[in-house]
Amino acid sequence: MSWINDHCETKPPVTMSETRARGILAIHASCDPPCPRKLGALAKLPIHATPNTVIR
Repeated sequence: MSWINDHCETKPPVTMSETRARGILAIHASCDPPCPRKLGALAKLPIHATPNTVIR
């Protein structure tokens, strides 16, 4: 398991904006397997996003 240790174990708030979700994904892009924070951000984005999607 390779997480970056930036609150990886905590899901982000459900009220976050799509912009914040994209920022979280940028920070947590290397978390493998996807950490709860990355998965929570992905849930906020359009359906076509996957855990390995790189948002730029």
